Amino acid sequence: MMVRLLLLSVSLLFIGSCASVPHEVSVSAYNTELIAEVIDGNSADLTFCYEEEMIRKPGFGGKVTLKWLLRNKDNVAKVDRIKVEKKGTTVRSRKFVRCLVRAVRKWDFPKIAGDNKVVITFPFLFEKDLDGDAEEAAQ
Repeated sequence: MMVRLLLLSVSLLFIGSCASVPHEVSVSAYNTELIAEVIDGNSADLTFCYEEEMIRKPGFGGKVTLKWLLRNKDNVAKVDRIKVEKKGTTVRSRKFVRCLVRAVRKWDFPKIAGDNKVVITFPFLFEKDLDGDAEEAAQ
């Protein structure tokens, strides 16, 4: 079973260690290319979740928007907290969403410059690939 996983736009917030109000990340501090590389490198985790759900519900698809906080740990940034953004989510399968959350929690991201945190909001669109090719595209 082949799956097309469309990775949509990324929204980033940068939280300085003493800032009380988040502000947008500058490209030099942490950019969407770094995030896209991590997601691309771990897309098999997401595809696994999707294929498992397709077995239970053929024709399954939709959008899941996840929001997670990255913090530095050793030489990488790790997911510290993660949640589903209900406003940007059309999928209603708890099992599928839990699988995605478990997958993203395991990922290692490049270390964040300084003593900072990054909040990432990322909408994932899942749909069956009608062409027979597994493909990822960032829009």
